Amino acid sequence: PSSICHIGKRVPVFLARLKIDSKTVPNPSSASASVLIVEDELEFRREFERMVRSAPDLRLIGSADGVASALAFFDGEPVDILLVDLGLPDGD
Repeated sequence: PSSICHIGKRVPVFLARLKIDSKTVPNPSSASASVLIVEDELEFRREFERMVRSAPDLRLIGSADGVASALAFFDGEPVDILLVDLGLPDGD
């Protein structure tokens, strides 16, 4: 199933539930995909965080307000899903 959410009553956002491939993950029932959000507008970033946290098969590892701050996350654990605003002030 999928859901449609309206953020700030301005932008419709389509969020499809992630299905983890059992060939990639040994035990998909206990696995979750890690997500990093990169969005400069606080309202959108907070709503994306809420959506990711509410999905049982996703794990939010962080959120950043731009490219520069997002790069710091790549020194840590691997990121499975990168949700990026394509119109960031410091690049995309």
